[in-house]
Amino acid sequence: MCRRSDSASRGPRAAAVDLARTYELTAHALGTPPSWHRPPCGVLTTPALLSCRALGTRPVPWTAWGADWRRGATPQPVHDTVVTSLRGGGTVLLHDSDRTSAPGSWRVAVGAPPRLLRTCAQRVPAGGAAARAHGPDPVLRGGPGARGK
Repeated sequence: MCRRSDSASRGPRAAAVDLARTYELTAHALGTPPSWHRPPCGVLTTPALLSCRALGTRPVPWTAWGADWRRGATPQPVHDTVVTSLRGGGTVLLHDSDRTSAPGSWRVAVGAPPRLLRTCAQRVPAGGAAARAHGPDPVLRGGPGARGK
């Protein structure tokens, strides 16, 4: 899979190989090719962007985090941290591994989604995620956040 710790410092060829391998593994596991790519550590490098284009995936950075990796975190504070910055169409960052987090923090990440889903059902307009999935891509398709032109 993609190397989280050194993704920004890897050369273009290594980034392309990492993303292609991750794409293939994900497609195999899901039975369908992935359409989105969340850059490791939220850092989208030029090599990663070019690889996304070649693979036909869309970079989707996270927009809200729960600080679930911190020692002593519990699901309620993680929920509260996420909802302070979560907006319609947002992507929540939670961790499924303790590799770079406090021991046992993955359990906190597993405990937070039920609360987050209830809150989202109450606060976020229906269609937020669908709009993001099908709307113009600010990086790749010249949407509002596009650079250049």
